[in-house]
This record gives sequence, structure tokens and C-alpha cells, in this order.
Amino acid sequence: GQLLFPVWLFQGLEKMHYITILNFASKVITLVCVISFINDESDYLYILPCYASGPLIASVAALFVVRKAFHLNFELSGFAKIRTKLAEGFSLFVSNVSVTLYSSATLIILGAFSSDLVVGYYSAAEKIMLVPRQLLGVFSQAIYSKVCLLADQGYHSLEKLWNKLIPPFLILVFLICLLTLFFSN
Repeated sequence: GQLLFPVWLFQGLEKMHYITILNFASKVITLVCVISFINDESDYLYILPCYASGPLIASVAALFVVRKAFHLNFELSGFAKIRTKLAEGFSLFVSNVSVTLYSSATLIILGAFSSDLVVGYYSAAEKIMLVPRQLLGVFSQAIYSKVCLLADQGYHSLEKLWNKLIPPFLILVFLICLLTLFFSN
């Protein structure tokens, strides 16, 4: 589902509210599915479809938004064009895959050397720590296109933005970290 989601387009058009609305809808859909279909241990087979349903529905909705709100049409590219684009973006692809492998490998390695209970504890703790990290991701996505625009205008414009945004954001992150530490038991 996330593969289809056009985050890059919404960022480029500076219409990030679509990302927020559709991601929120995705989480609500996932929550409703989990509450509706997962009632006891035997329902474990339904958990992955529940987790996949929200992002998939939100991505399809995003494609409809792109078509209706921005009047953009989709067309298939030829194999030669796809191959050229893959070659051009190969270093970015390798970078993204490396980060994904790095972040996912922990659970796989832990599972190979410890019990399911330990993996479950670690996974739960990792999900709790994901909340502050998500905040960083949302922040970077929200300012990405603005930073790119200001970077073209020069260092002074970019420095003004940083001086305006970074101090309050760092205070917020610090408070979230303190709260996480305080409630860590």
C-alpha cells in the first residue's frame, strides 16, 4: 500500500495536508480492522491483512485525489524508460534498502538467538520509541520542499528558516524524550 502512496507528489506540490489526512485515515482503518477481526489468539492469520488494509486503501484513495484534485493522468512507461530511471536512482535505492535492512535486521537477529517472548518485548519497546521518531519523520517531510526551495535561494534564506523552526522543535523533542524516560518503567 505504501508503495502506491504519492508522498513525493504531495510534497512537491506543497499539499502535505493530503498526506496527513490520508495517513490518519489509514491508521483508523487499520485500527477498525484489528478491533473487528482480532479477538483471540487463533485470529493471528488476520493480523497482516488488517495491517495492510489501511495503507492500501489510503494509497488508492490518494491516487484518486491526485487524479481529481490535480487533474493528472497515469500512464505506463516503457521498459527502457524504467530501466533508465532505475539506473539513475540506483544509489538512492541502495541507500533506502540499506536503511530498511538495518532497521529490520534487529528483530531477525534477536529472533535467531533468543525466545519469542524476548522478541515480543523488544518489538513492543521499539514501537513505543517509534512515536518520537515518527515525529521527526513528519517534521522532515513537512519542511522538505520548503528547504529545497530556500536552498536554491541561498544560505541566508535557509538559515532564517532553521533559526525559526529548529529551537521550538528541539524543545518539543526534548520534552517527548523526557516523558518517554519518565514513563519508561
